[in-house]
Amino acid sequence: MVGARGCIGKSVVGFYDDLVRIPLLMRLPGVIKPGTVVRQPVSQMDVMPTILDCAGQPVPEKLHGCSLRPLIEGRDAMWRDHAFCRRADRCKYGFGPKPRVVALYDLQADPEENKNLADMPRHAGLARQTHRRLLDVMKADGDPFAAKLPDDPLAQSSRVTP
Repeated sequence: MVGARGCIGKSVVGFYDDLVRIPLLMRLPGVIKPGTVVRQPVSQMDVMPTILDCAGQPVPEKLHGCSLRPLIEGRDAMWRDHAFCRRADRCKYGFGPKPRVVALYDLQADPEENKNLADMPRHAGLARQTHRRLLDVMKADGDPFAAKLPDDPLAQSSRVTP
């Protein structure tokens, strides 16, 4: 956290931008044009497929990540609208099962992530909708932890399976 929010290190529970927006610098003369910026949400799981692709090696089908090469080269590419932490253009959603934490931030209105909208009844629908999207992504990726999460993150009676 480098002192952000009064914290040092990575032992902070949460996924503030200080923890998840990690700069990735890549250099590969003849392939990556200096000054290239990729604005789509990417993940660390995309690094290995990118290296394999740039090295001319096949990317295994069961690998969760995707090569960043089309984005780096400025080509049109179908790309996901999320990083696994479920940060989208405007909102950021987080769910932690133990202890149960539900967090929803409007990053345009609250870029410092000080006001958790999941605590407000008028935003319950958005929290549930975003949680369903997170579960869909986890299931599509074959994540076994998806089956252990509740369908409704706000319901106090729904149990999280250990």
